Amino acid sequence: KRFDDQVQERLLVMEDGDTSELFLQNLQSAGLVGLDLAEALGQQDHPQALVAGKRIYARELLERLAGQIREMLEQYAARFPLRLGMPKEEARRKVKFKGGSADWNAVCQALARPGRWQVAGDRIVLRAGGPDLTEPLRQALGQAVAELEGFGLHWPGLENWAEQSRVFGQPGTPAAFVPVEVARHLVDHGLAVAANNDYLVSTAAYTALLEKLRAHFQTEPEMSFSLFRELSGLTRKLGIPMLEHLDQTGMTLRRGDVRVAGSALKEIEE
Repeated sequence: KRFDDQVQERLLVMEDGDTSELFLQNLQSAGLVGLDLAEALGQQDHPQALVAGKRIYARELLERLAGQIREMLEQYAARFPLRLGMPKEEARRKVKFKGGSADWNAVCQALARPGRWQVAGDRIVLRAGGPDLTEPLRQALGQAVAELEGFGLHWPGLENWAEQSRVFGQPGTPAAFVPVEVARHLVDHGLAVAANNDYLVSTAAYTALLEKLRAHFQTEPEMSFSLFRELSGLTRKLGIPMLEHLDQTGMTLRRGDVRVAGSALKEIEE
């Protein structure tokens, strides 16, 4: 029976009782593709190796990758200071990682640590709260939150908000402070709730709406759409997407033409 060169070499080394050298050679040859754990030759705990998920990599290569990601995140934060971090898939493409998403996620988790960078959901971030903001950006965000709270549930639309705003596009406002980035930042940091891609409300206004729903369902078993509009003060145009959002998040549950309290709303009550 014939064996390929790699198998022959492995058998020879195993006969000598020293698999470490062969393992390291294979590990270096694998690069950022890594080796399946079944190919680790019992060397999973080797100090020059690092296990990430179901694969094992050369520690030196992953440490170098971690530094590359850190540099990339710093550049990203300088360009997009209001973003929490870089999407993991975007980072995977930029570093040309050849493995799939599952392997990439495992590598990110293995390399993440405070002081280097961290993983937050589907993003890689320099720190948990996102990049440090300049004082002008913090002040502008404070004004934006106040304006958003002033709308209550009556969202004018992003373009209309920007046109009416006293902060967007004003002298002294940082160039990075653009409407779409601000909206994303407010949602990421829990200052706003996106009912859908085109409907944003402040967290304060949304919380007040939930309180009204709780009060209603404490005395009534169900709620019609017309009653929801009366309770929220919303037009049909905004009432429909808001109620759909409440359904999707489990705050309400649709039964025919009416809604009842959802499990998420009941959990808040508890």
